[in-house]
Amino acid sequence: MGSVDYRLFKIKETAIVQFFVTDAFKQLVELHVLKGLDFSEVYDSAFTAEKEEEQERNYQAALDFIERNKGIEVSYDEARFLMEQEKVVASGKWRMQLDENGELWLANLTAFSMA
Repeated sequence: MGSVDYRLFKIKETAIVQFFVTDAFKQLVELHVLKGLDFSEVYDSAFTAEKEEEQERNYQAALDFIERNKGIEVSYDEARFLMEQEKVVASGKWRMQLDENGELWLANLTAFSMA
């Protein structure tokens, strides 16, 4: 029995439906100028240990920058007090504030794009 060339596949164990394709499939789509597909690389076979170490150094440098420039830190109770004074409290990508009815709103500021 000959080998099968799977160019389009999915992984059953993932919680959401995602399809994965090979470079050969992507090249066929591009060759025939098919529209409507968005390819995002999720695995790079050329990703070396050196590249991984560089990526880790860059990630650590970004964390260090955030730590040096984070501003004042307050406890949750202090943050709640500030919100009761009609202030907005932010931490990284998160923002908390009370609306006009005193309901707490928690927002992830990176969850959507204004594009």
